[in-house]
Amino acid sequence: MSVAMDMWRFVVEAFQELKSYEINEFGPQTAYLSPYEARKMSVKEFREWCENFRSEFLAERIHKCDKLSLALEDLKGTIKQEEVLVIVDGMMRLCDEVRLMIMREIDAVSDCLIEIRNHSESFDPIIKAGEIEEEVRKLMMNFKTGFDHMAELGFPPPE
Repeated sequence: MSVAMDMWRFVVEAFQELKSYEINEFGPQTAYLSPYEARKMSVKEFREWCENFRSEFLAERIHKCDKLSLALEDLKGTIKQEEVLVIVDGMMRLCDEVRLMIMREIDAVSDCLIEIRNHSESFDPIIKAGEIEEEVRKLMMNFKTGFDHMAELGFPPPE
């Protein structure tokens, strides 16, 4: 097996790890990005959820996104074909965009904590976090296009 295919396997594994995390661990936490669901919690529960969501779930999401980006960067170093390089570069830029949006989501959740500290009844920051989350999900769907193009060029797609 070529070095490029070995590196590709790491890309696929990193993506599958990110996808599994999104579905099994991160996804269920996003229910509380709705003001309706957030109102069901006490202030203490909501504060704890915000802190945990920000410092554990969003941080782990960034970690997994960074892992995918590094795997793509390693792959890029083994590729000579221009059309493959273009796709890999695009997927790396997509990782950067996703990471940036997750950082914005972290900021919005941090704003929720400020609102709690200020005894505010505003749910604007949680609404904003929910909107950002929708944008992240839309961006992440674009990985399919990159994997489809790579499959056309002989790189097996993730399952």
